[in-house]
Amino acid sequence: MSSTIDLSAVAADAADADASPLVPKILGILSAAVNDPPPTARAAESAAAELDALYPAGDTRAVEGFLWALWSLLIGVARKIPADDPRQQLLAEAVQRLAGRRDEEVVLWNQKTRVWSELPMLGPCMREAWNTNPMYDGSDKDNAAIQEWISLNSFAARLFGANLQSWVNLAIWELRSGLEEPPLSSQAAKDTALATACEWITHAGKALHEQGRQVQQLDAMEQRALKPGKLFESGKPGLSDERWRFWRERMGVMGAGAGSGELKERAQRAVERMEQLEGSA
Repeated sequence: MSSTIDLSAVAADAADADASPLVPKILGILSAAVNDPPPTARAAESAAAELDALYPAGDTRAVEGFLWALWSLLIGVARKIPADDPRQQLLAEAVQRLAGRRDEEVVLWNQKTRVWSELPMLGPCMREAWNTNPMYDGSDKDNAAIQEWISLNSFAARLFGANLQSWVNLAIWELRSGLEEPPLSSQAAKDTALATACEWITHAGKALHEQGRQVQQLDAMEQRALKPGKLFESGKPGLSDERWRFWRERMGVMGAGAGSGELKERAQRAVERMEQLEGSA
């Protein structure tokens, strides 16, 4: 039986924010989804249906507050679930089920968007969560932050891999930081970089490889955002076969120096996955 996921910190963060009055109900649904086993497709569908039932259709201000609260809480819950826990996939599947429940136009931040098909405001919420990196100071608090960072990357990679969000920027930022820049001095930092890279390859490798084989037209801003790191400085911005091969080679090198046998095995599986994708192209 899976251990209970402690969501008290998520609830406390929500209580401190000026959020939707529906926060307790949203958190209750998410808590039941991850703490009432087993994590099945039926559980994902049930969570999606219950969240959809809370949607305040027709009230733009309420919709904005509700969506911000929902995605912030969902991301907060994902951070608390270990990256290799099946409940990570449960949350990703719940989002996928939610995206198919309605296709209703709404104006948010002066732009037309569609609920749920375009999953509005999920991107900005994830971008805000991306600002919380570990410090690698060896403290218990920071060790917990490291695990949450790996889990956050796992969740984002699953949504990208399922074609629910086009988060090429998040993928490249993390893979660039971990594989294209000179390694940080601490073993914890190296292992965290490798672990997050493994999550992206495991859950979004197919999408990254396929997109890298397509012709890309990047504007000046995208070229800056998706630029290569120092170890890959001869490469081009964005996704490409060349960048993919560089990641694979670096994954093998870093995997050999991983701080645990388990992480070495994960890195090796990621390399094999990359080779498999190359062979099937």
